Amino acid sequence: NISINPAKVDSVGASAFYNPSVNTIYLRDSDQVTKLKILYEELIHSIQKAVYTEEERNIASFNMEFEAKLIIDYITLSLYSYGDTELSKMAKLKDEHHQSLHDFLSSNKGERFDISAFFRYALLWKETTASNAYKQMNFNSLVRPVIIENIVNNIDYSCYNN
Repeated sequence: NISINPAKVDSVGASAFYNPSVNTIYLRDSDQVTKLKILYEELIHSIQKAVYTEEERNIASFNMEFEAKLIIDYITLSLYSYGDTELSKMAKLKDEHHQSLHDFLSSNKGERFDISAFFRYALLWKETTASNAYKQMNFNSLVRPVIIENIVNNIDYSCYNN
């Protein structure tokens, strides 16, 4: 769970902290979430390096980036609506697949992770994005998105606000 609770954070003298006894990350304010997203994504990439083989990371570099961004979006969804997620913001800026992202996140929230939907949406995003960086990354539907699958299938959905 993630909770914005300035009093709890201030009581321990930190900018954020994790309380394992209640399985909750406490943040001072929502601006911290934005600042921490970069750190979160890099931590996810470090986990990917430990979980996936070098070959998998090379043949599916787009899968890794897409998985990391969706994990961040699931974290964000525990605090906000889908409209505040990174991929949603990117879609709005480029006027791309806004409804598809909403459908993907909504259909997976509270449900077993749909790997087929992950691959369909990732491929659609890759093929139609205006970003040359994403277009140049390798996509491979044989590399299963195990990190996000484990997160989604094991998350406590009662933490979602919407």
